[in-house]
Amino acid sequence: MLLRPGLDELLQYVDNKYTLSVLVAKRARQLLEQAQKKIDVNLNSDKYVTMAVNEIASGKVSYKYVKPVKKNDSKK
Repeated sequence: MLLRPGLDELLQYVDNKYTLSVLVAKRARQLLEQAQKKIDVNLNSDKYVTMAVNEIASGKVSYKYVKPVKKNDSKK
């Protein structure tokens, strides 16, 4: 099984392979929950992960890091 587009191409859109993994998983889950497709995939595939990978490779899916909120320790 070959991944098309390749990993090198996909890594142009994210900073590392772990971010890519999370991004693909989250986008595939959105598609599973009937989110609107960002590209017209003419591949003979109905798999959500494949659709998510192709959307990322086309530059239609982006992400940003959010800083975690620190909770105040008010139990003192």
